Amino acid sequence: MNVISKIIRDENGAATIEFAIVLVPFLLMLIGTLDIAYGLYLRTVAEGVLQNASRQATVGGVTKAQIDAFIQQQMVTIKSKDASVNVNITAYHQFSQIGRPEPIVSDTTPLGVYNVGDCYTDWNGNDTYDVSGGQNLGGADDVVLYTVSVTGPRLFPVPKLFGWSNSQNATVKAVIKNQPYADQKQEKRRCQ
Repeated sequence: MNVISKIIRDENGAATIEFAIVLVPFLLMLIGTLDIAYGLYLRTVAEGVLQNASRQATVGGVTKAQIDAFIQQQMVTIKSKDASVNVNITAYHQFSQIGRPEPIVSDTTPLGVYNVGDCYTDWNGNDTYDVSGGQNLGGADDVVLYTVSVTGPRLFPVPKLFGWSNSQNATVKAVIKNQPYADQKQEKRRCQ
């Protein structure tokens, strides 16, 4: 009995046990914080790259392929080899048209859906009916929506403990109005 009470009252090694109890939750919080911070860093860098690329494009003289290549090259410095970068550039005639299809002005059956025989207003002047703007840099005075999505593996394999996916995604957007370096193309009525 005397030995048992001595063991119960002995406090040697208590700090080690307390440290072990606190260590696991602390490490999980630290890893989660670092993972979230990396995601914010990834988004911030992607946003900076997108702003630089869109500024270059807004003055004209570059192609969509050059802007895509610029963004890909800039993102290589922060992304892992398993990450992917997707660049989407969509041009509109004015801000109010963003995300809207070009209007059908003469509709044939089936109504409300663009099909052969319909006439539409070609907002972006690419001679093609677009459901959500043209896939180009637009022209002078056009509004361009740039979207860059970066997807890659997380820094740590621990996110499964939090119910997160193994990949980290960052999507940034910028809407820029091109410089008036020439007259803006007029909207034309097109019939197919």
